[in-house]
Amino acid sequence: MDFVDEATIEYNPNPVGRKVRLKVGEELEEKNLKPSFKSGRTNIGVYAAIMHGRKTKLILVRKRREEERTSKSERLGLNAHQYATEIHQPYLIPFIEGINRSPGTIHMAADNASWHNGVENKELQEDCGYQRLTWPPNSPDLNPIENGWSLLKKALKKRFPRLERRPHSAAELFHAAKEKWELIP
Repeated sequence: MDFVDEATIEYNPNPVGRKVRLKVGEELEEKNLKPSFKSGRTNIGVYAAIMHGRKTKLILVRKRREEERTSKSERLGLNAHQYATEIHQPYLIPFIEGINRSPGTIHMAADNASWHNGVENKELQEDCGYQRLTWPPNSPDLNPIENGWSLLKKALKKRFPRLERRPHSAAELFHAAKEKWELIP
């Protein structure tokens, strides 16, 4: 069985309830100032699949641009076309083919996110000979890859324990996430 999923990794250097003790005269030092124009959070979307003791590399989900908006209310998150062309075709299909199992014996577990259910993705699944398992609506996370996401996020928290060591860009956060993902068995 193939387990796939996406996750958002966010680093927030200003957690709620963080206690700060300042000495007199330190109030305006850089390390004690919280940005007022930006939250200070850095987040990225990532994707991976696991199957039969193997895993894909960690894949950065590209943030779509304003001109890719399909409606006025769209928030520019991952959509079915992007999932099909930037994840499913270039990464998931080669990964499944590399497992070397006969068509019809491969089942994919994915949540009910709209991008998994797009027409393009259903056609890709049929062409490759694997089926998606029916996923119960409003189910607790039944996908074992969720454990991988938890391990990854814990490893990143250990890597960036203090404000001074936080990632300063999405690229730096992704680089650290890739390193930690490779260390997860």
